[in-house]
Amino acid sequence: MAPPQKQRYYIHGDQSESDAARYYCAECDVFFPESHFSETHRVKNYDRYDIAMRMLKTTKKNSNEYFRPEFAENLFS
Repeated sequence: MAPPQKQRYYIHGDQSESDAARYYCAECDVFFPESHFSETHRVKNYDRYDIAMRMLKTTKKNSNEYFRPEFAENLFS
């Protein structure tokens, strides 16, 4: 029996793997062009990215369902 496939996990600002012109907005939960990130959001973009990266360090070890590539392209890294 094959192990279950892991689903790609995106954090705020991650580039889409299927459309390099779009990036994930965690607040809106949608992929947008880069220009979207110049709009005002409740949490500043870099702060949201930083929070997600810190959370990812603890959850990554415990997740059997999701993965994020080590060198994922991100607008804020």
